[in-house]
Amino acid sequence: MPSIVIAEAPDLLWILKPAGLSVFPLHSDPESDCLLHRLLQERPEQDADFPAGFEGGILHRLDISTSGIVLAARSSTVFPAMRSLFTDKTLVKTYRFISRGDVPWSANEVTAPIAHDKRRRKRMVVQRSANTPH
Repeated sequence: MPSIVIAEAPDLLWILKPAGLSVFPLHSDPESDCLLHRLLQERPEQDADFPAGFEGGILHRLDISTSGIVLAARSSTVFPAMRSLFTDKTLVKTYRFISRGDVPWSANEVTAPIAHDKRRRKRMVVQRSANTPH
């Protein structure tokens, strides 16, 4: 299996997450294949003392159907500073839409925040108001 770590620095790992793979184990199957398990298999040292919900030093999530790069702190000492980059909105996720079909435009930018659909939690929608769950 090819390495999931595509780049590294003294404090960070850049991890490639394929579409269809969850970042963390599914609640219904804690032993399920996921990015965390693959990371720990490749880099056992990442099994350090990170906060609950951020095991392996993983700093953020991507939806199961989304592919992209996930960042992980390399130690629990640098974790709070790296995590604050997301909470302070210094570092933000950017999504790129790729379509198999033809679209009538060559560029389009959506700057509205996204949130979970109230009726279908796995579906994301544009956050229209403060009442939209996120």
